[in-house]
Amino acid sequence: MRLPGLASFGLAVLVLAAAPAASAQSSGTVIRTGDAVVVTVATQESLGGTYVVDGGGAITLPLAGRVVTDGLTPDQLGDELRRRLTDFLVDPQVRVDLQQARRVFVFGNVRRQGRRTSRSA
Repeated sequence: MRLPGLASFGLAVLVLAAAPAASAQSSGTVIRTGDAVVVTVATQESLGGTYVVDGGGAITLPLAGRVVTDGLTPDQLGDELRRRLTDFLVDPQVRVDLQQARRVFVFGNVRRQGRRTSRSA
């Protein structure tokens, strides 16, 4: 369906594809580059924190090292971190929450079309 005159005004169509963290968890949403994940390790505050997935699709944590996260669900990442931390801790309890970055798709009469990541709320 075409909207008359849309291109002549040079309008860009923005589609926000952001979901709240709670619904992202329940739907099995995967972690992508630019997303922020909150890692909590019970009784080990120094190992937890908020980590932004780098351009290589990974995060780096103390003791666990560099972990490729791109394409994993928060539960899968938690399992991987738990596995890595068992070398240093007895029965580590790890929780991963996704704070998904806003993804914006730009279409229309613009200089560069495609996906962009917005850091602002």
